[in-house]
Amino acid sequence: MEMASSKKIFPDFEINDTTLIKYNGLEKEIIIPEGITEIGSYSFANSYSVESIIIPEGVECIRKSAFAYCENLKEITIPKSINRIEEGAFLYCVRLKNIYYEGTIGDWCNMRFVPSLLGCSTPMKYAKHFYLKNEGKWEEIKSIEIPNGIIKIEPFLFYGFKEVTTIIIPDSVTSIGDCAFSNCEKLETITIPKSVTRVNGSAFMECPKLKEINYLGTKSQQEELKKDLKRRKEEKRRRI
Repeated sequence: MEMASSKKIFPDFEINDTTLIKYNGLEKEIIIPEGITEIGSYSFANSYSVESIIIPEGVECIRKSAFAYCENLKEITIPKSINRIEEGAFLYCVRLKNIYYEGTIGDWCNMRFVPSLLGCSTPMKYAKHFYLKNEGKWEEIKSIEIPNGIIKIEPFLFYGFKEVTTIIIPDSVTSIGDCAFSNCEKLETITIPKSVTRVNGSAFMECPKLKEINYLGTKSQQEELKKDLKRRKEEKRRRI
């Protein structure tokens, strides 16, 4: 007896089980169908017509190069259900301007960005503006207060938040990952609690306006953190 295929073909979309595997349309504004949990590798790659994408709640992962070379993509709405974005997901989306995120900063802190030779996978590499909903209306984020309970600030988590000027980190955080705040072009001040004992050497790379890092630890903790930061910068230079 022949088994029925789980591959479904919708107008413009090819879906296998709950994975969107290919977009075949030419529309400018895309709403991805409900019921999807994964946006497959290369599924929208080279879709030059696409300017706007809305991803529904329930999608958990954006696979490798899913939106690569969508050169006219300008805005994307991301649900809070997404927790993993893989390498090159937004590679060469050079006109990407606005990110609308349906969750909170706390939800965003659960995101994992997979780095590779293709570069960081965050859409903020190209986008300039990041929006959250406030009382039902979209509001651009210009300051960030990470909620208590977050233990690690993951690599690339706030990379490219270009309009953010201040960041406050709670005393539940113990480490700050690679490029966590890199390329925050307008970041001026950041407060780091004494609970943080590990900061990757490139955590604040390309933050030209950063004037003040307020570290709340003791003098000996400050010295240890400086040594750790210096060691990690040297390790990174040796790997290049």
